[in-house]
Amino acid sequence: EGNKEPAGSSMNTDSSATEDINQMTKMSVKTEEDFDDEKESDEPPAEIPGSTHAFLFTTQVGSVPFNFSIAIILMSTICLILALVFNLQYGLQEDFLGIPVNVTWEVRIAQYMAIIIALLMEAEIPTGLYMLRRISKPQLNREFPEISYNRFVLSNVLRILMGYLFLVNVIIILIQADEVLAIFYDVLALQFIQDLDDIAFELSKMRVLGRRMQAATMAGYFEKEFEKQREGLKMKWKMKFALKAIYFFNLAAFLGAMITVSTMQLDGQFYAQSITLNFGDETWPKAFIKNLQGQDIRVPLVYAFFNGVYERKGYHNGRPMYVERNKLDQAEYDVVNGPPIPEEWANIATSEDFIVQPAFIKHCDIGGKLYWVFDHDLIQKSRDSNQSGSTECKWLARSELYNDYDLLEPDRNWEVWTGAIQEASVSLVSNKCEDDSDCNLNGECNDDGKCECFEGDGVEFFGLDCSVTLEDKCRDLTHETQQSSWEVWDIGDSLAQQYNRPCYRYVEGLPAAGLDAPAPGDGLVMVYTGLRWMVMYLPGANAEFAIPFWGWQIYNFHAFWWQRFSSSILAVSEPTQATSEYFAGVDFFMVEERGGQFGPFGSLLPMQLNEQEGRGVFSCSLSEEEACKFCPDGMRDENIAMPGNETCGSLQKYFSTLEAVSNKCLDASGPTGSGLDAYCCPRANQSPCDFCNGGVTAPDTVTFPDPATNTIFTCDDFMTFTRGFMQQGEETCTGLQAAMPLCCPSDSVAAPAQIPESGGGGSQCPFCPGGVSAEKASEAPPEAAGATCTELTLYAATLGDGSSDCSNLQFLEPSCCPTEDVGEVEDATEDAATGETTAEEDLTEESAAEDTTAEVPAADEPAADEEPAAEDLTQQEGAAEPAAEEEDATEEPAAEDTTAEEPAADEDTAAEDATQQEGGDGPAGEGAAEPASEACGFCPGGVDPDAAGAEVPGSGGSTCTDLAAFAGTLVPGGDCDAVVLAEPLCCPEGGGGDESVRNFFEALEAGGN
Repeated sequence: EGNKEPAGSSMNTDSSATEDINQMTKMSVKTEEDFDDEKESDEPPAEIPGSTHAFLFTTQVGSVPFNFSIAIILMSTICLILALVFNLQYGLQEDFLGIPVNVTWEVRIAQYMAIIIALLMEAEIPTGLYMLRRISKPQLNREFPEISYNRFVLSNVLRILMGYLFLVNVIIILIQADEVLAIFYDVLALQFIQDLDDIAFELSKMRVLGRRMQAATMAGYFEKEFEKQREGLKMKWKMKFALKAIYFFNLAAFLGAMITVSTMQLDGQFYAQSITLNFGDETWPKAFIKNLQGQDIRVPLVYAFFNGVYERKGYHNGRPMYVERNKLDQAEYDVVNGPPIPEEWANIATSEDFIVQPAFIKHCDIGGKLYWVFDHDLIQKSRDSNQSGSTECKWLARSELYNDYDLLEPDRNWEVWTGAIQEASVSLVSNKCEDDSDCNLNGECNDDGKCECFEGDGVEFFGLDCSVTLEDKCRDLTHETQQSSWEVWDIGDSLAQQYNRPCYRYVEGLPAAGLDAPAPGDGLVMVYTGLRWMVMYLPGANAEFAIPFWGWQIYNFHAFWWQRFSSSILAVSEPTQATSEYFAGVDFFMVEERGGQFGPFGSLLPMQLNEQEGRGVFSCSLSEEEACKFCPDGMRDENIAMPGNETCGSLQKYFSTLEAVSNKCLDASGPTGSGLDAYCCPRANQSPCDFCNGGVTAPDTVTFPDPATNTIFTCDDFMTFTRGFMQQGEETCTGLQAAMPLCCPSDSVAAPAQIPESGGGGSQCPFCPGGVSAEKASEAPPEAAGATCTELTLYAATLGDGSSDCSNLQFLEPSCCPTEDVGEVEDATEDAATGETTAEEDLTEESAAEDTTAEVPAADEPAADEEPAAEDLTQQEGAAEPAAEEEDATEEPAAEDTTAEEPAADEDTAAEDATQQEGGDGPAGEGAAEPASEACGFCPGGVDPDAAGAEVPGSGGSTCTDLAAFAGTLVPGGDCDAVVLAEPLCCPEGGGGDESVRNFFEALEAGGN
């Protein structure tokens, strides 16, 4: 029974259904024609939309819902602003708001579809305007007096502003889009941000965000219907029209912006008009080339030769094509006429030989895949020009797979053909500037997008981006090893340049070896070729008849095609991209040989000093502040000889080319360095140790052994020792100066002091005035006790002209001098043989002894004004002790006359006397010196075998053995005291002392020669 219906229930149900049906029957269906804008009932009542925006006026200020509403508004607004800022910043980094240069037809359709979708999805703007039109201030105050109308208006204005922020983001996204899916993803993401207020309201209504938030959503404000208020017909039409007009205005603005961008893209206005291409050091050693005459040749393909500017010209595969421009002013190459050929070269070359065909960059289909490619019509991968590996076009270098339109967008990693595919880094940049920073702050970016380079003080800027600088100091260059001069090549008022670098031409200074100086009328130039500098020989470069020819070449030069004249390339540098002080640390290499076994530039020889890597060859002039200051206040004599065949003057010029901070400069002029400038330009408190200031004239055979260190020194070594801070009067200086008679007998400072005063007027003894015979220079005359002709010449420089020793030495000239220099000696010998002196058979052994005695004063009878201790050691070498204590007074004048003016009685006697003068080793018998009764104590234990043949400094070329033999003819004291000074060098035990060579010279100076 519990399931039974109560009495009358069925009747009541039927009655209610009947009433509903009757009510529906009374309702009439309205059509579009039934609506009348003048009737209030035509428009449904308005309700406050469920959104957190409404909390701004439906809740108390400071309440949780109010604050939550503020947070949602701020979050949405900040997200939209961040999106806008990001898109604008991305656009500013690109060209014109980041609009792609062009898009595919799929992307273009999606752009226009997204406009409609975005306007349909955007509801904030129409909602805000609708609420402001339908709910008036009086109506709101009447229904809800507690609500502030100003807060109501603020809430709707924020809706409208957020809606427009959304639309602005959408239009930026659309014009920057180049992918279909990216368009819809980005639009949906923006819509989600804009709908955060509605999402948050629904979550609050479900009590997800708390009870107070739910209570705020359940307030009666959201259920109240606001009936349309009676208003004037004119105002009614204005409000309705405004709402529709704003909506369609947004649509028109979107379409207008999109149509404008599409038109500009299709017109190619966003393509780069000019780009700069830069390859690395990739090289194909033997590329297949078909020249303009149709000949197949093989030359190295150095990709960097094609670096430079390419201008947009035409289209290929729906994308722009870029063609190479010349390397001087980026104009088109002359591909028609060629240069004017001088009459002098009419049978050598034709104009067609020099025409340059430019390379190009285009978009290509290679095996069904799309790439940007670099190519040249005359360069093939194989001898078969039709073999390209593609159904559409061939290539020499290609980008990554790329189906879009912007050449500058693909990654730098390209592939180049070097006989096989090789990865390479390729740089492609637009030549259009956006601001001054694109001009490297060395120029201004004008309204046409071109850099106008500044004219700096002492510096010139050039290049499309003003990145290349030419300082005044680098307008002139110096070759370090050859000291040749180069200067920038000016053509009238313009600077000759290639590949955005100035050209240099040779001025003067090249030696015969290395880079040869050009023939008259020809020239040498140094040209940048994209990655390397090259030194080229240009025939007729300075000849009047060839000026038109080379004028054309300057505008149409191309390093790749110039390889056909490879013999003119004399040197190449290592790769460099320096844009200022181009040659700092850049090594150069001379092209020695060419052939298949060598690299693309041939067999290369380093040109830098000592072949040091990274040293460089050419250097700019230094400013006064930068240059090394060597003797800045002048020098005592610029002709003073210095080590390395230099003089003080040449060193000053050399150091002026070095930087003040260089190690060489600091060593030469610093207080702790070598002190070269202290010798050339001593300070007021300095007195340098003068040694061979006129230069060393002794040959390298003149050496000075040092037994203590087992070292052999030369005169050049002694010069080096003195070229520093050594001072005059120091013991070391005095010892070294003792060697000057051997090292530089004719030196203007040392020689006069060394020439004996006796027997002459102060001039040197003439011995072989015409020089020693070349074939006899290293020979020793039999009478010279082992001394060579060269050493006898040096010994003669220590003797005075007219002295007895000089006269005796001159008897050896027939053995050393050329034939024409010995005639006078031979004539004198013949005169002596014919009777001017006593016949040989009448000469006694005593008269021979008297003859010797007259030539050299005895120890107890020195010559006037001449101290025996000061005589040269070699001078003593030729003297012999008299055979008797007293001489016959009647024979003495005759003997003296014979010695002073005439030779001995005959040639044999003269030779015998000369032998006695040299070493005392003449043959026993007539005229020979008798051994002293008490021998001079020289090396009592015998001469050291290791030093027996050693030359003794200051002895005129005598060896230790020579001095030992000579000492055997002496008695202690006098000349013996001079000879024993050489014991430290000759004796096994050093003669009782351990003096080194330096101590020996000190003793030599103190005790005499």
